[in-house]
Amino acid sequence: MGEDYLRLLASFEKLLALEHRSDLLDPAMAIKVLSLSEGTIGEISALLCRAAIAAIENGTERITIASLERCGYIAPSDGAQACGDRRTVKRARPMVNPSPSTRGPLGFVILAFDAKYRS
Repeated sequence: MGEDYLRLLASFEKLLALEHRSDLLDPAMAIKVLSLSEGTIGEISALLCRAAIAAIENGTERITIASLERCGYIAPSDGAQACGDRRTVKRARPMVNPSPSTRGPLGFVILAFDAKYRS
């Protein structure tokens, strides 16, 4: 794991702004994210966003190794099916034409959650 990868994870930790720290820089967590996402930035983003949504929905407000495995993310190598790519079914819907104010420092769209997720 390189320094750039760890900075990327630190940026995600700040951007996701969950109530509790997820310790994405913990070596075991960082390796798990890298392994599940197959190392591409887009997949890291998809995995962490899906895990953050699941953490909010289940009330834990924290991403753990176990929650990464249960959040519904499908890796690229597992997602392609004969009838098409089904990965998008389990992902959060992207924001349509997000304004510059909804983008984080790396250009990733910051997910806006309705109050119904904060019960």
